[in-house]
Amino acid sequence: MIQRHRSHQLEDVSILQFQSRLPEQWVVRRKSPDYGIDLEVEIFNFDGAATGLCFNVQLKATDDPTKRYKVSIEIDRLEYARSLDIPTLYVRYCDYDKSIFARWNFALDLPHPEGKKSKTLHFTASDAFNDAFIGSIFSTLIVLRNLRLCLPSQQFVILPECPTRPDLIGALTATLTKQFAPFSRIAVGLNSFQISPILVRCIVTDTDVQLSIDKIAGLVLEFDDSDELISLVYYGLIALVERVGFRLHAAQLSNIAIRTGISTKKRELAALAACTLDGDTAAGIRLALLNNIHITQDEYYISVLSTLLNSNPHTVDFSEVEKFYLAEVEYQKKHGIQLASTHYSLANLLNHSGRYRDAIRQFNIARRIDPSYLDEYYFICELASSLFTIKRNRCALSLYARCVSLNGSPRDHLNLSDALIADGKIGEARAHLLLCNACDDPIIRDIADQRLYACDYLDSLGGPAGNINNPEILTKAYNTALQEMNLKHAAMLSVILAVFDESNERLWLDAMRFTFLRHQEAAFFCFFKCAHYYCGSWPYLHFRAEVEQLRTHSGLLVTFDELDMYSTQLDSSRETLWPKIQMRRFGPPSFDFKNQ
Repeated sequence: MIQRHRSHQLEDVSILQFQSRLPEQWVVRRKSPDYGIDLEVEIFNFDGAATGLCFNVQLKATDDPTKRYKVSIEIDRLEYARSLDIPTLYVRYCDYDKSIFARWNFALDLPHPEGKKSKTLHFTASDAFNDAFIGSIFSTLIVLRNLRLCLPSQQFVILPECPTRPDLIGALTATLTKQFAPFSRIAVGLNSFQISPILVRCIVTDTDVQLSIDKIAGLVLEFDDSDELISLVYYGLIALVERVGFRLHAAQLSNIAIRTGISTKKRELAALAACTLDGDTAAGIRLALLNNIHITQDEYYISVLSTLLNSNPHTVDFSEVEKFYLAEVEYQKKHGIQLASTHYSLANLLNHSGRYRDAIRQFNIARRIDPSYLDEYYFICELASSLFTIKRNRCALSLYARCVSLNGSPRDHLNLSDALIADGKIGEARAHLLLCNACDDPIIRDIADQRLYACDYLDSLGGPAGNINNPEILTKAYNTALQEMNLKHAAMLSVILAVFDESNERLWLDAMRFTFLRHQEAAFFCFFKCAHYYCGSWPYLHFRAEVEQLRTHSGLLVTFDELDMYSTQLDSSRETLWPKIQMRRFGPPSFDFKNQ
């Protein structure tokens, strides 16, 4: 005989019980197939007017009263619900006593258990699906909708409460009003002029501050000294509005903190506030210094520096970041501390700013404080690149040779070959370049080819080992060849100079132009690709315009355009190889640990 399983019966019973508790104006629709969502509920007013508010429901039913407070849900279902624009209510129904408990998905703290496919949700008596809970659904969804709109004009209203010290409420309200006065989007207390504000409950007890927005977001901040109460509320609000997506509000509050000099002892809050200013390096650094982020190299120190330096590398004000490191150095001096990583990080910053001699001084300070740096591959490589850039080729040569012995990657051989060329040791350089030619990396192979051409040109020009260190002499010879229309020598010298001035777009354009006119196809395509690696499409676009004017090689433009597109895709598919100066955002061991 066909029987209906109890699980199917429970499913229907739970839906009926859940629906019976809702206002009769609300519309409940079954979802099929459900994909972890059983019902969709649309809210209508008591007069039947539509509100546009909806929420999803996932129902889990049981007969066992010992399991009424917990339910297991697949992690992929949780992630799917979180990806939806409509919030999801997780509902637990126990048929033994007809009890229902519910929790919103946005209120769940759900770290995924490693290696597990499900997560157990726990309910408490406060999650009872009663009249109070049902009555709060409308207001919760309204707040959630306002949060998702994320309007710059949205106003937040703080509602202070002091349940254990009612005598403090007046003074607390007055102080908070004064503190938030510079920012019109934050108000203290409700009034009739506010339009759809988002309410922030601020409950102050004898030991902590509780900030919350409905059931959507909240945090608890403990304090030991009542003098830090106001700053704790201020920075707590920055964290809260940032958490719900109002980053612009958070950044404006952070700027006001700088102007008014308000700081907090809570490093986590201070770091978060500084990170909201990632579009303004100077402001972010000032707020970090105001809160003494620079005095301890912990996770908050790393968070601030990595956020401010990486948010938009093209607009970072490195002089402001330098102030941070210098303040750190000054603090260490006052307290008899020396951290090699501080000087190492400052060296990288100066390197990236083009101040190579200052960078080398900081590298040397770092290695004197911690001699073990000279055993670290990355340190030797970065110091060598700085020395090579300022033409201290002998020192760079010995360090690059050490890099080859420590690591021996194709890039190490390429760097060493550059130093050997600069030192006039063309034969040794050629041996390392031939090793690079056999590697799997197409970019290194192309650049090695370009260096081999440079070696051949140096040999054919008489091997000016004494002149290779003197760019003025090479440049003068190059200009003379241009004036005399000696295209062969001009092409050779442009390629040689490009080894040591990799970002010079004009040199690459000339190398492409001269090899094209002399019908040196292999050399032309090599320089074409190297120019793209170093300078992007600029040299090619100018070269293309010249070819169009000739009107005799227009058929080649299709091939050139395809090669340009290929080079662009290749360049974007891997880490940029050049320039040689690679900035590390913060010093070891934090940097190495983060990369691992």
